[in-house]
Amino acid sequence: MSRVRPAVSKAPITRVDGPTERPSLVACRKIRSERMQNRLVPNILMGTPVNDGVYPYMVAIATSSFGSKPAFSCGGSLISSRFVLSAAHCFRNTEVPTFVRLGTVNLVNPTKRYQDIGVRNYSTHPDYVPRRKYNDIALLELEREANIAAHSNIYPVCLHTDPWDLPVSSKLFVAGWGVTNVHNRSMSDVLLRASLDLVPRDKCNESYAVHPTAIYSLNRGVIDSLICAGDTKQHKADSCQGDSGGPLILNIHGEENQYAIVGIISSGFGCATNTPALYTRVASFLDYIESIVWPENVLGTGI
Repeated sequence: MSRVRPAVSKAPITRVDGPTERPSLVACRKIRSERMQNRLVPNILMGTPVNDGVYPYMVAIATSSFGSKPAFSCGGSLISSRFVLSAAHCFRNTEVPTFVRLGTVNLVNPTKRYQDIGVRNYSTHPDYVPRRKYNDIALLELEREANIAAHSNIYPVCLHTDPWDLPVSSKLFVAGWGVTNVHNRSMSDVLLRASLDLVPRDKCNESYAVHPTAIYSLNRGVIDSLICAGDTKQHKADSCQGDSGGPLILNIHGEENQYAIVGIISSGFGCATNTPALYTRVASFLDYIESIVWPENVLGTGI
């Protein structure tokens, strides 16, 4: 099977010792050289609990509207000591991010080492249009740097920078605190994860073509800046409401537990249906991410 190379914008250059590289690649090398990997518990909707420290980059985002009490409504990924990657649709209308919670898998009874940090600023992609499924990506700047250490429960994650389509056999996971019961819309207090299958773009387009509302929300179809994934065998496991903005995680080396964020939980028609969910492809937005997180295109001593 041939691999399709999606369109990707021209790579910015970072000045480092040696060959020039993308800032995100330099950051990833530092992350992987310092971080001691933890082991997963035995393998969201139909998800299984995650132990503290397994996904140290997972972030719960609290939003509020018109001064209402903040509530956890979306997820995100810590990609540097000061920036969180999430989805633009989490902050549409009047919903604004107020603070993030890091370092715990339990939001109700968090560990002693958790951190709540206010949001200084947030940016949604300039080409994002509400109710459309494209460019659904956002970045949150924290009021202060997260207190990270190589052996703590808070640590940034690598971005997947390869623009080529993933092999269908790729090992993917989603994680979040979202809806676990589609009937009563109950949310999870603890972080859950589920294994998903990659769905080829042509098959994904066929699935969405039968939905009348997709004519507007996906007027260009499932393009190469989107990734489709789902539980293709049982149609039980899936991301759902409340998981938005969280990561689609690529397990690169299972034995070493190395991960990269390949997608951002965006949208879908229902939860755990025959229609795969849509994820924003991170590699298609590296220029946007790097221009905000590493604006000088030079990585300093910190992450």
